[in-house]
Amino acid sequence: AAFEDAVAYINQRKQSGGPIIGFQGVQFMLADMATDLAMCESWLWHVGRMVDSGAPDFSAEASMLKMRAADVAMRIATDAVQLHGGYGYIKEYRVERLMRDAKICQIWEGANQIHRQYIGRTFIEK
Repeated sequence: AAFEDAVAYINQRKQSGGPIIGFQGVQFMLADMATDLAMCESWLWHVGRMVDSGAPDFSAEASMLKMRAADVAMRIATDAVQLHGGYGYIKEYRVERLMRDAKICQIWEGANQIHRQYIGRTFIEK
């Protein structure tokens, strides 16, 4: 949602005679946001296939997904607020709420640090 809101806003927001989507720095931010979203979606499908196929253990992969998706959500929401400029902080634009909502994703269902610790421990040879 934050990505879509940012894309819509920067296509209509004008500065220096044109939409700010024309600025290279803005395009770089969008490219990073879109790439991160695509990677998370791809990993989601991967973990889903593991679950559907009855894989005996997919807990590390699920932790990787939860951790990375929460971090990506926070980064994209923060970038969306930045792309909205001052409007990103007012309630008339939902990106300010989306940023707050994204932060809790890094905490719920185990803080991301806990997931990092769990993932790291899976590499300890037994």
